[in-house]
Amino acid sequence: MDAEIPADTDQYVVRRLSRGAKAGVLAALLVAVWAVMTLLWPASVSGPNGLPFPCGTAASPGFGSGDSCGIETARLRTQGLALLAAAGIIGVGSLALFGLEDVTKRD
Repeated sequence: MDAEIPADTDQYVVRRLSRGAKAGVLAALLVAVWAVMTLLWPASVSGPNGLPFPCGTAASPGFGSGDSCGIETARLRTQGLALLAAAGIIGVGSLALFGLEDVTKRD
């Protein structure tokens, strides 16, 4: 049960992330950056002569690239979206598990 702060004092309560929630949100942000990099990283496959053939990115695949490029960009898109979902689950889960803490401040 929270104690009430008297009205005649210069105190107030601030809600902030707990230590575990901060770590979870940081981990979620790192996974989200990984997901964005996966979606924006240029994809390529080996061409008939062994040289890399550019396929665009998972977020914007190239046109007329053929079947092998479609498979590679679909794989990267699925991986990026799964990483985004994991980032959301980590962030929300850490907030639900560790929550916020109340800190009393004095002026």
